[in-house]
Order: sequence, then structure tokens, then C-alpha cells
Amino acid sequence: MPALPLPPTTRKTLFLDLDETLIHHVSGKPPARYDFATKTCYVIKRPGVDKLLQVATDNGYEIVIFTAGGRDYASPIIDRLDPNGLIAHRLYRDSCKRNKQGIPIKDLALTGRSLDRCIIIDDLWQRVPQWENVVMIKPFKGGTQDSELTRLLRFFEIESSYEDLRDAVGHVNKNIDKSYFVSLSR
Repeated sequence: MPALPLPPTTRKTLFLDLDETLIHHVSGKPPARYDFATKTCYVIKRPGVDKLLQVATDNGYEIVIFTAGGRDYASPIIDRLDPNGLIAHRLYRDSCKRNKQGIPIKDLALTGRSLDRCIIIDDLWQRVPQWENVVMIKPFKGGTQDSELTRLLRFFEIESSYEDLRDAVGHVNKNIDKSYFVSLSR
């Protein structure tokens, strides 16, 4: 059963995708390096994920995982990813709309959050209709040198100077190398 809309809040909201944004998972044979395992997979946390959760919390954000993954798959991963209980809510596949091709779409307008007070970090930015709320991030494939989340910490240094978080998102997105993202949209 969908968990939308979310309960009301006065805080700003940070929606976070799970797969290839915060973690990379491997099924079958374990990779050379992984952070933890669930019944179904081995999980590699993206470098900087713990700091991102803490900084967002320290800046007064409500943190919501919004994944196209199913509850049975994602819930055990989120439990291990967030031992300190910083994540306020979890939205799974059943909270996504479907486009004409049946692809899950994360429609922020259905969450009960004001669009000027929320952002989403997602590697599949094309699957969020409110693109002006999407902080673009490259997919995480398990590399130890990945610095995407560290780069995004800058958002929390500048966001308080913006009345509308979408303007802060625009500022952060204009300062990234878009050549990668342009190739994805073709």
C-alpha cells in the first residue's frame, strides 16, 4: 500500500534515491570489498553517505528514502545504512507512478511536500517530473574514489541563502560537468 502523502512537516525535505545513488549492490558472488550483506545481496556504501545523512540532519532536513526498489529488497538495506535513525520516512516502488512504458516515476507532487522546500538526489533524474528539484549525480558503481556525495555537501553551505530550494538546486547543478548527463538524455 502506498505511503503517500507523507505526514505533514515544517522542515525542508531531502529525498534520496537508494540504488546507484547511496549504494551499489551485487548479487551472487561477493565483491572484493563490501560494507554489509543482506539475505539477497552484498552492499557497497557510496563514499560520503554517512556524512551526507549527518549534515542534512544537522541542517534541519527531514530525510526520506524514495526508491523504485521493493520494500522486501530495500528495507533491510536502509536498516543497515541508517543505524542512527536519521531517515524519517521510506517510500518504495508502490509509491511511484508508472509512465506509459511501465517505468517507475518519482512524482514529488504526490508526497505532500511543498516543492519549494524539497530536493531529491537521484542518479536517474529523468524519472522525476520535477526536474528543477533534482540534484544531478552520477551513478555509483562501487568505486572507492567516488566523490559525488562529498561534492554535494556544498549544497548545504549555500541553501540557506535561497528562499526557494529549487534555486539552490539550479546553482549546484550549473556548476557540474553536464557532458555526462547530456549523453544520458539522448
